[in-house]
Amino acid sequence: FSKDKKVVFFHWLHGSDFEIIRSIPRVVKEYPDVQFVTKIQYEATKEHLPNARRLLKELDVEKYLNFYQMTLPYETVPYLYNSSNIVLSFSGNYVGEYPLLEAGASGIPSVVMNARGIAEMFQEEVNALSVPVATTKKELVNKGGFLVEEEDIYPSSDDIARQILRLLTDNILYSKLVSNSRNYIIQNFNIIDKGRELKE
Repeated sequence: FSKDKKVVFFHWLHGSDFEIIRSIPRVVKEYPDVQFVTKIQYEATKEHLPNARRLLKELDVEKYLNFYQMTLPYETVPYLYNSSNIVLSFSGNYVGEYPLLEAGASGIPSVVMNARGIAEMFQEEVNALSVPVATTKKELVNKGGFLVEEEDIYPSSDDIARQILRLLTDNILYSKLVSNSRNYIIQNFNIIDKGRELKE
């Protein structure tokens, strides 16, 4: 990762990541010293890469996004996040929001999509900033021979850019989220403590 630029990191997972790409021109126009970095986590998501590279070229922002295609041992996750300044996570069809928890445990502020189960996992301007759902898309997916309707949700690139820029330019807000992120995860998502509370 770049030592001279602020790093915005995200796992390449889903179609929402194209909205991240569309946010890059506005972000770099107002804050040029930034580098976006994404890690290709799953084989199934690699099929979107040609379209992603094409979009980057159309927007003339290829140099602002680095792709890493590798599988890392889980114990390296804290180092991955601690090399970043901001983590983005906009899961379009997942209830869980693990990057938010991982980044928070590492003390790194996140920008997430305020939807579904995610809303219970953060407090606005306490441990993360959020963007609303902008569009939804339903499609039939073949799963084990059965057609299942899935609904994907997407944020808007303008909302993403706005929240990234807030964290890049507002040092007081950024420091507040850094200070709160890890404590929020420890207090609310510590399995041992929560298990003890249930037992008692």
